[in-house]
Amino acid sequence: MLVNRKIEEFGSDFHYIIDSLCETDINVFPAKSKEATYYISGRQAIQELLCSMEWDRIWVPYYYCYDVVSAIKSVGIEIDFYPDFPTANDNEIISNINFRDKDVLLRVNYFGFRGKRCNTGISVPVIEDHSHDLVGEWPQNSDADWCFASLRKTFPIPDGGMLWSPQQRPLPQQPQQTLQGGLLAAQRLNAMLLKTLYLKGYNIDKDMFRKIFMSTEKQFSELHISDISEISHNVVNFMRKENWHCKKKENWKLLSQIEIKNDVVIIKPEDSQCNSFSLMLFFETYEKREEVKKMLIERYIYPAVLWPLPDSCPEKIINWSNRMLSVHCDGRYNKNDITELKSRIEDILEV
Repeated sequence: MLVNRKIEEFGSDFHYIIDSLCETDINVFPAKSKEATYYISGRQAIQELLCSMEWDRIWVPYYYCYDVVSAIKSVGIEIDFYPDFPTANDNEIISNINFRDKDVLLRVNYFGFRGKRCNTGISVPVIEDHSHDLVGEWPQNSDADWCFASLRKTFPIPDGGMLWSPQQRPLPQQPQQTLQGGLLAAQRLNAMLLKTLYLKGYNIDKDMFRKIFMSTEKQFSELHISDISEISHNVVNFMRKENWHCKKKENWKLLSQIEIKNDVVIIKPEDSQCNSFSLMLFFETYEKREEVKKMLIERYIYPAVLWPLPDSCPEKIINWSNRMLSVHCDGRYNKNDITELKSRIEDILEV
């Protein structure tokens, strides 16, 4: 049964976007990459890389996704943390790390906000995480030994991760798809399709797809190494990626013009060559962040906190996480959608 109007919600998991299955305009691979290995998730990409090498210790930023940290721990490598976070001087921080033989460094392009980084002078191999941006200047011109990304974070696909080497280092062998991996991708695709029908106004119980998204998200950590699903591989290779990314950039530019007050700022990318992952709001206090987050959800805007951090992190870095909100403005939205989103956020910030 179809209700009278489209349901206008913003954020959370992608729905199925048929218009993405079109002819290719741009290659998703960064310019220096001639080949890549695909996985069902980004965390599997770094797991397989670590398992294929003989490193003893990896340096990981304190400010990071701890689901990925858990995946790294599971391969048995020692982890040390360094105090990087989105607005820190990462070059200076890295220059003060005391590396030893058989160390490897993980660098993160937070929210696609960072301009190109140079790894010259770093005495150990470097892995870069470009999950939030594959087309900005840094990922396109990286000089890292290896890079990886969770493709499902920026593309409307049910699963997917990728590993490549700008320096043409050896890559692990392409894995086969497992039965569990295929079933997981199929379940998430089903949730995406249900969400599409829900947003179009069909009589779909929202809890149906929300429960699938939540249960399958937990399953990613339990899967054996698996190839990306066929549907996700096809979308990544044949969707109009240039249009997708250009639309996101235009959406971010429009949304970033919201009128804000003194207790909130917009975190902006370092330069025009960056490709922002989302609109990043940074609040004066945790309490104000929580107040605005609650009001956003009441108005059907579902922001993300990237990321919840353990108490073992430095207080300064936990404080940063506690004061930010990520508002999606990617290619699933048109100009009218973003205008409506902008209006709702401005009304909230006026309260």
